[in-house]
Amino acid sequence: MLGLLLRAWASCHIRKDTALAVCGPYRFTRNPLYFGNFLLGVSIAVGSHSLWAAAVFAGYFLLFYPVAIHVEKKKMERLFPEEYRIYTKSVPIFFPRLFPAPRRGDSPFSTRRYSANKEQRALVGTFIFWAVLAAKYLLL
Repeated sequence: MLGLLLRAWASCHIRKDTALAVCGPYRFTRNPLYFGNFLLGVSIAVGSHSLWAAAVFAGYFLLFYPVAIHVEKKKMERLFPEEYRIYTKSVPIFFPRLFPAPRRGDSPFSTRRYSANKEQRALVGTFIFWAVLAAKYLLL
């Protein structure tokens, strides 16, 4: 649930390609959506009680996310050069800070962005996984 909540919080702040998100969870990490995925993946690996699932998650995460984070970083440097340079000095790229970075700029919370950013897909996918896992344990 923590991964879903983090993703929802982040998706309600982000305005893709039009403004640099620096509020909400973006004060703790530059990639809260990816970190939320990390939490979801860990929960799936732990919840499935499967070393195979853990290995698949770890392999996928270690192959895909460093590249995705690098591409995102380059894009932000191109779209918001000065603002992003300042932002990177106080907010870590992946693992969150314990306390929020100083507030810079404005990216107000908007529940409309949740749907606009198609965040409901993460919610549906996670609930399908947990339903399948629950059914597996109930039927065995």
